Amino acid sequence: MKLGIIRCMQTEDYCPGTTDFAFIREKKGAFEGVEGAGKSTALKNMARELGQEGVDVLVTREPGGSGLGKALRTLLLDCNSRITPDAELCLFLADRAQHVAEIIRPALAAGKVVLCDRYADSTYAYQGFARGMDLRRLRLLNDAVTGGLRPDLTLVFDVPEEEGLARAKARNQSEGTEVSEGRFDSETLKSHAA
Repeated sequence: MKLGIIRCMQTEDYCPGTTDFAFIREKKGAFEGVEGAGKSTALKNMARELGQEGVDVLVTREPGGSGLGKALRTLLLDCNSRITPDAELCLFLADRAQHVAEIIRPALAAGKVVLCDRYADSTYAYQGFARGMDLRRLRLLNDAVTGGLRPDLTLVFDVPEEEGLARAKARNQSEGTEVSEGRFDSETLKSHAA
C-alpha cells in the first residue's frame, strides 16, 4: 500500500508568524495529514522502531488522548453530532488543553518521546482552511491552551483527497465506526481539499 508523500513542514509555511519546529528539543512529534493518508500506521511503526532502540515512547492522539478527550472525541467525530464551527473549535481546544496538561507535559517531564496522531496543525487545516477561521486567532488560541507547547517535528502525510477518504471510509466500515468516527470523513471533498 502506498502511504503517500511525507513532508516535514514548519507552520510558518502556511501560518505566518509562527516558527514551530526544531529537531528533538522537547522530544515531541506530531503526525498530520488528510484522512486515510497513513499517519496512524506510520506513527505506530515509528513508535515500534524507537522502542526497539530503547527509547521510552508515549503514543497518543487528538482528539481522545485524555479521559476528557475520549468523551469529546465521541461527540466530535459522531456523524449524528450537529456542531457549529465555533463550538467545534472550542471542543477541540478543550481536548488539547486537557491532553497537554494531563498526558503530554508529564510524559515529556519523565523523559519520554511523545508521538501524537494530530495536534494543533489539524486545527489550522480543519478550522482554519476548511471552516474559514482566522489562522492568527487559531494560533493564539492554541498557544493559550497549550502554554505554547509545539512539536519539535511534524510529519505531514499527503495523498489525493479522494484516495484518502476512500481509505478512511473503508477503515471505518471494517471497524464498524462509520457513524461513531465518520463525521469528518462524510464532509464534502471540497472541505478536505481546503
